Amino acid sequence: MQHTRQHSFYTACDKAGKQVNKQFYWYHTIDLGNDLVTPGVFDYRENIGKYCFPENMTGKSVLDVGAATGFFSFEFARLGAKVTATELPSLYELDTFPGQKKNDILKKAEKYSNIYLYEQSSELNLEYLYKTMLKEPFEFCSKVLDIPIERKFVTIYNFSEETLGKKSFDIVFLGDVLLHTINPLAAIASAAAMCSDRLIIAQHLNEDEYNIPILQYTGGQYPDDDVSAWWKPNFEWFSQILLKLGFKSIEITGSFDDLFIPNNHSERKTIIHARR
Repeated sequence: MQHTRQHSFYTACDKAGKQVNKQFYWYHTIDLGNDLVTPGVFDYRENIGKYCFPENMTGKSVLDVGAATGFFSFEFARLGAKVTATELPSLYELDTFPGQKKNDILKKAEKYSNIYLYEQSSELNLEYLYKTMLKEPFEFCSKVLDIPIERKFVTIYNFSEETLGKKSFDIVFLGDVLLHTINPLAAIASAAAMCSDRLIIAQHLNEDEYNIPILQYTGGQYPDDDVSAWWKPNFEWFSQILLKLGFKSIEITGSFDDLFIPNNHSERKTIIHARR
């Protein structure tokens, strides 16, 4: 199925005269118009309403943290927001488990490349992987959609007025970010410090029925057990942490089955809104 989607996209690009690297890693499925639909491994279009974004964001500033291919950045812009999208400065800044080396990232990329890539790459290094995974797919979509987005290349731990160009944002969006951080408490605190009104989090939660805050480790015991993902908090963890960080109300606003298209595996994703 995934290869068919990739073939359809690249064929449509060729017909439309759009030059695009066939070694891009497409995280998000994005409708670019004129039958061009990126073959992302996730497709959030039918579930966008579950995020309960404000219907009109005109005049609002939005920080999209770890924007990847940019689906949510472009959605916020369509709703009228002034969007700032963040991305890692390089893959050397990607969190790794203590003791692991950056080359482990390449090993994981090689392991899963047949899922993501239409054409396999013979030039797999951290610099090339960064361009084809995090930098250029976003740029391609932005150009085709004619939606310019301000991008800041900074890790979530280093958010500040100096690095982001603003003292705060009306809305801060964390879509599947915290699971990829070694220190999720420091990460969420850094993002919260930049939020003046609403923090929106999309996350797979630990749904065991405990009334205590839980931060479940999911990274396994062997170096290749994880896909740079380590944590699954429960709602009580988010609730207590966000209250302590100064938010007044924390609520679950929606959830849906989050499908990973290449293997047809789904997991429940929960949307949390925290308000100042």
